[in-house]
Amino acid sequence: MKKRIDFKELKQRVTMEQVLVHYNLRDQMTGTADQLRGRNPFDPDADNTTRFSVSLRKNCWNVWGTELSGNVIDFVKEKEQATFLEAAKLLDGWFPANPANPVHESEKVTRETEPKARQVQEKEPVGGEESNPPLAFSLKNLDSSHPYLYERRLSDETIAHFGIGHATKSILKDRIAIPIHNLDGELVAYIGRHPGVPPDGTPRYRLPKGFKKSLEVFNLHRLNSKSPEPLVIVEGVFDCFHIWQLGWHSVVALMGSSLSEQQEKLIRGNWSRKILLMLDNDDAGTNGTANLLFRLGRTHWVKAAKLPDGVPQPDSLTKDQLDEFIAD
Repeated sequence: MKKRIDFKELKQRVTMEQVLVHYNLRDQMTGTADQLRGRNPFDPDADNTTRFSVSLRKNCWNVWGTELSGNVIDFVKEKEQATFLEAAKLLDGWFPANPANPVHESEKVTRETEPKARQVQEKEPVGGEESNPPLAFSLKNLDSSHPYLYERRLSDETIAHFGIGHATKSILKDRIAIPIHNLDGELVAYIGRHPGVPPDGTPRYRLPKGFKKSLEVFNLHRLNSKSPEPLVIVEGVFDCFHIWQLGWHSVVALMGSSLSEQQEKLIRGNWSRKILLMLDNDDAGTNGTANLLFRLGRTHWVKAAKLPDGVPQPDSLTKDQLDEFIAD
């Protein structure tokens, strides 16, 4: 029987520091006990010594000025030019959960002796549940400095963390490409946001053919399941970006005002503490809030935050307003 990898457990088990040591990068980096910086490990000609940033506490990384960011699996995926599943299998082999013969860090096997990424079969849906299949590609060379991103008041850190940028090629040409991941962190889609007010007849968002947003909860895979802070649920991805940028990282987006059965299962199964609803200040948001209060309130402590008059949606909140909502 083929071994199934628990991606969530793997991301909690393996640390970025272990991965950096494995690739002989740890000694080349400087910083504090939590935050490390160094050269871009994916560009052999990089001369900027601080572009690559690693948070040891949050167990994540990013390369400033690019769309590159993520967790330990994302790092190996990019380093090995492998698929997400291949990268996970490599990590699971390098850092087994219960090694029969534990190896001290000073006696670690070097990268050159490890097997190269191999082709693996895609994970089958559990129990026949419908799912969005992982993508076999990722978009490169997205423009992370497009003016629209700054019009939406997004910082370089936020842009890099979520891997968003303006697409100049592909089916999302001339749109802001936003990567969507499933609970296991697998890239399952890019949705495209028109940069600004779209012309009549042009949709604000473009979703890929066959992709079902009702099967995913945006940003759920990045949550720290041990975080003591309440989970903030918003409608749109830009609301999510904004709340995260204000310093509240336990935030997810439904990509709409309604809650599907699959989204309800995902939230119930992966969050056990308080929930704060922060949907848009319109009829759809009001109706959606009532529905979420009833359904999630059966198993969770749930509170609805009413946005102030003149604030149509959470991406217009100030830091003080957000703190006030959460403190109440």
